[in-house]
Amino acid sequence: MGINTLVSDTLLFNGDVTRLRSKNPAIDQKEARQSMAEFPEHLTILNLIDQGGVGRIHLIYDEMIGRRVAVKELLDEFTLNDAANSFIHEAKIIGKIGHPDIVPVCELDWRNSGQAYYVMRYVKGETLEQSLK
Repeated sequence: MGINTLVSDTLLFNGDVTRLRSKNPAIDQKEARQSMAEFPEHLTILNLIDQGGVGRIHLIYDEMIGRRVAVKELLDEFTLNDAANSFIHEAKIIGKIGHPDIVPVCELDWRNSGQAYYVMRYVKGETLEQSLK
């Protein structure tokens, strides 16, 4: 797998099939691809899991640890405002909580562009939206 490479909607890792959410036309794939080059080299983007109003979550392979992780980042337009401060505060609070029902934050860092992101354990399963259907 090359550095920062997008792959298909179905990923296969040692017999473990991960199905990503269907592509939403509202998700700006061009913007997501542009942000790929700004992550550290050891983080290989596999795909975009989802995007909301202020951020997006990527499925990433962490080559240093050798596992899939989820990386949450702010959208570019929220770099220099209160949303960025709230995002960093959110990552620090979640990182300090040790509870089995809360996905732990492993790392908080900044891309070359100055955009904050944090790395979480990837938890395979249904989203709340999927389980309510």
